[in-house]
Amino acid sequence: MRELKILIVLIAFTAVTYWGIEPYAHHVMHPHTEAPDYAFSDLEEFHVVGDAKAGKELFAMNCQACHSLSSDDILPPMGHADLVAAYGVYPPDLSTAGDLYDTKFLANFIKNPANTAFDSIFKKHKEEELAKAKALAKSDEEVAKLQHSFEKTIEGYLAKTKISMPGFDYLSDQEIANIIAYMKAVKKETTPREATAQACGRCHSVNYGDLTENSSRDQLVGYLGSFPPDLSQMIKSKGDEYLHKFINDPQKQLLGTAMPRVGLTEDAEKKIVQYLEEVGDAKKDERNTLGVYVLIFMVIMAVFAYFFKVNVFKEVH
Repeated sequence: MRELKILIVLIAFTAVTYWGIEPYAHHVMHPHTEAPDYAFSDLEEFHVVGDAKAGKELFAMNCQACHSLSSDDILPPMGHADLVAAYGVYPPDLSTAGDLYDTKFLANFIKNPANTAFDSIFKKHKEEELAKAKALAKSDEEVAKLQHSFEKTIEGYLAKTKISMPGFDYLSDQEIANIIAYMKAVKKETTPREATAQACGRCHSVNYGDLTENSSRDQLVGYLGSFPPDLSQMIKSKGDEYLHKFINDPQKQLLGTAMPRVGLTEDAEKKIVQYLEEVGDAKKDERNTLGVYVLIFMVIMAVFAYFFKVNVFKEVH
């Protein structure tokens, strides 16, 4: 009976540790944030239907100077090294843009890349931060100081150069819709590996998957301010929930980060997280299955051990 009491104490202690302390520690390290916003609700709505044929001409006039579109055999006039030297990072091939990126995001990005990738969402989260701080303020003077600090921060942030692509706000909504329609018409469907290479590979490597960033280390540091991390073990260090939120909106998880909002669709984002899991935690399913077997084995052995003890000590009283 004493052994049974000890077992109950151990089970209770383990339960408190696992379902009490561990979740609390996770909450502190990874505070709760809202679910990913795949509607990109902070951006302007865009419901214009495009013409792919007209879009091809517009692509040649406005995009081909920097971007390739290998799915339609279109190449920029400059080579890879010259493009990286000119822009600090390699302008992506857009063959997969129609498959990976949200239409509303693409339209806003073509109009104003800096606002779409950085400014709009940074300001939104700063406003949320300001509202919380004001709610805790103890005087009107403190509120005024918070407001002034907020305005100076936003002013400084908007003045920073964060992306080398210029805005094409001189294009009409119809012309932008035509370009997007063309990219969707010639889009290349992507595997999880290809989606990761296209969406992340300009800045990040995935060494475990033999994917290397296609810009040099020095150029990336100059462009971003620091060298982007390798993504091989990111699934283990951050977890899939964090990655989905971070990829969808880096500013929500790390306000002020140099990583832009990429604008992936939910399906494209799932492909990337799936690939990072395949590369960084290839034994996950096998490990989970083995864990169940180990627990079953331990329960069976505990039962055998109990009856063995009862049989051996039944005459000892």
